[in-house]
Amino acid sequence: MRRGYLGKNSTTTAISSGVLWLVLGTWHCLSFGDQNDALLPHLFDELIHASNRLDAHQVEQQIWSIWYTGPDPEVDKWFDQAKTAASSGDLFSALEIFQHVTSKYPNYAEGWNQQAIMLYLIGDIEGSLETIAKTLELEPRHFGALAGSGQCYLHLELFEQALGAFEAALVVNPWMQSARQHIEMLHTLLRQRPNSI
Repeated sequence: MRRGYLGKNSTTTAISSGVLWLVLGTWHCLSFGDQNDALLPHLFDELIHASNRLDAHQVEQQIWSIWYTGPDPEVDKWFDQAKTAASSGDLFSALEIFQHVTSKYPNYAEGWNQQAIMLYLIGDIEGSLETIAKTLELEPRHFGALAGSGQCYLHLELFEQALGAFEAALVVNPWMQSARQHIEMLHTLLRQRPNSI
């Protein structure tokens, strides 16, 4: 996934593994807010102006920590349940939990983002894109959702749209190495195609 376009099946497998790792790897970062937290504008400014990758990573983790914290403690409990389900491979149960979260808290961006990830992992790419759009309505700076839309477009072989999505993610988070690698890969791919951009 990160080194070049390998064809639909192999690319999808690699992307799915990477997305699931992201979900499970960042779940522990719970803190104290949501996408409306007053600290976020300052943190995004720090992220853009970070002087090195380590500092940027620490700021990024703070942003994820805020995003992951739900509007009610019960949301944190549901996220833990979804993590357990996804870890055991029960993606449909995890999806149901996130659908419950977004039904009860429709203004909570990370609930939609996690629902979009589960939809992607079960193969509902169009549904994932629609759900990502809801995430971005609530949190336009959500670089994870922006990159997620890039993954969806890549899966659908809509390479120009994928490029635009990854570039948008990189504007918000210039330290997002996976987005940068996808941009480089897509530029190479598109140069090799007729009527390239």
